[in-house]
Amino acid sequence: MKTFTLFWNSAESPAELHPMLEELGRFHPIAPAPPKAANLFFRRSGHGLEVTKKGDAFHIAYSSLHLAARGIGLALAGLEECIIPSFRTVGALFDVSRNLVFTVPQFRKRLRQLALLGYNMVMLYTEDTYELPGVPCMGYLRGSYSLEEMRELDEYAARFGIEMVACIQTLGHLGQFLKWPGAAGFRDTDDVLLTDHVETYELIDRMFNFWSRAFRSRRIHIGMDEAHLLGRGRSLDFHGYENPFGIFKRHLARVGGLAGKYGFHPMIWSDMYFRLGSASRDYYDSCAVIPDEVRETIPRNIELVYWDYYHTDPGIYDRMIDRHVKLGFRPVMASGLWSWYRFWYDHRYSAERVKPCIESCRRNHLTELFFTMWGDDGAYCEFDSMLAGLAWASDLCYGNDGDDRRTARLYRAVTGGDYETVLLAGRINYQLPGRDNGAGTISQLFWDDPLMQQGFRSFNALDGDWYECCRRELESARRALRERALPESGDGGDLRYARLLFDVVIAKLHYQNQLRTGYLAGDREKLAGLLREELPGLLRLMARFQAAFRRQWLNKARPEGLEVIQIRNSGLTERLRESGRRVRAFLAGEVSAIPELELPCDTACRPGERYHQIATGSGLI
Repeated sequence: MKTFTLFWNSAESPAELHPMLEELGRFHPIAPAPPKAANLFFRRSGHGLEVTKKGDAFHIAYSSLHLAARGIGLALAGLEECIIPSFRTVGALFDVSRNLVFTVPQFRKRLRQLALLGYNMVMLYTEDTYELPGVPCMGYLRGSYSLEEMRELDEYAARFGIEMVACIQTLGHLGQFLKWPGAAGFRDTDDVLLTDHVETYELIDRMFNFWSRAFRSRRIHIGMDEAHLLGRGRSLDFHGYENPFGIFKRHLARVGGLAGKYGFHPMIWSDMYFRLGSASRDYYDSCAVIPDEVRETIPRNIELVYWDYYHTDPGIYDRMIDRHVKLGFRPVMASGLWSWYRFWYDHRYSAERVKPCIESCRRNHLTELFFTMWGDDGAYCEFDSMLAGLAWASDLCYGNDGDDRRTARLYRAVTGGDYETVLLAGRINYQLPGRDNGAGTISQLFWDDPLMQQGFRSFNALDGDWYECCRRELESARRALRERALPESGDGGDLRYARLLFDVVIAKLHYQNQLRTGYLAGDREKLAGLLREELPGLLRLMARFQAAFRRQWLNKARPEGLEVIQIRNSGLTERLRESGRRVRAFLAGEVSAIPELELPCDTACRPGERYHQIATGSGLI
């Protein structure tokens, strides 16, 4: 794509745009110029966004600061647009609670990129990764953010018309905080706060005090999702059994009152109401019944956030939105760009779910939508690759009909990256035919122990041909990726890391398959060849991968949390060495068998998606 410079004149450009233009000019070809040299012109209008090209000049008519920012991004890409947006809020949620905490400079860069794509709201999901004065266990050893850092990000976001919204937890999902002895007094269960206790509400008051001083927005997301064992821990000891509906209602009322003290307008994840009305505790249970007395006690001063990252049927979104409306709420929608349980952004899986979600939101006249990027099980996704999903999703929200060529131009202008190549690298997210890939097939197989082979054996039980299908798909994608000329620079994902990821995954799966089949067939020559030729190369690849993972992590995040993945990768490396020792002992006649390789395939003991469920059948202590 041809690069050109956008010149703007300060006297002819609205003053509200000057801070944005000056800051963007430090990183993009945008510069001030005398009136006669200008080729970028702005005009405030009452409706939407219009970007038109007249000769060599771009004219941007905008109705809000964030639309002006998107207009600049489009102009950098040489694109035109004329829209009245369907959504007044297009947001992104970054999970900084699952070990990866972005550095402040990196997050400033994220904000610039999001602005040029048209985002106007950003949530930082912080369970415990912020500092609370007087609460030393909050964020301990977690790379937590200070009040000053949050203020800096809020000030920076405001230049681009982006609202920073705190997204915290005030009931469940607080296991990282509650695990410390100093937090024991706040604990109901390992993950849930103790309700109806004065100390708990003093803690929550401190949370609100922090965020009231950190961000200028008076909107705050207070969580309250997935508190599955509410009232079943120490609360049961103190108060006896009580219907969770009553506990939840009472707690929300008290927390809502504290939020009001600071002028906050809270929102919560809506699942607890639907789960508590479901016999199976299923959020999406079509038979869930929320009693009238509960419906009537839902506070009217909160917003409900309907989250759904899973469904491909637009009818399910329609039905769930309607159920929220019947509760008396038009929900905020939270969709998902799949980064969790993955090493790289999964566009295919995301697109199959995001498109019907956006279509349903339009049909049902929802006006607020944001895209979550979770980090479950260690946040090991290469997060720069997520920018491709953010570019695609924003284009969809602003009416693009799915023209990837257009999105690719915008993506390159904003990030310097190659959109098609980033999506190609996403083919690392292989999915077993007919099996939902929410758990992340490749991450299950990558950390699958080479001797115990829980993943291999469970997949063999599901489909005896899965390995060959997987190998062919990964080999095909690797060849295509190797044929691509990679950009020398850019922020759209580390594609050299992606190439190495393919190499190490393919080699590891090949070794594991050959080890099992060779042993079960009694093929001693094959086993000897593995030790001589395959294992040394795989160990070298693991060393390179460990170094590459460290590099891409530290390029964007604080060091806390990296140790988790280093421990996993180092553990896998040692287990690969151990497999070699065991095979040598077997071939030398020192042992008569390798019992782990003789275990049968059984779906009843299929491992879960998390590392501790994949790497071992024992307890990680």
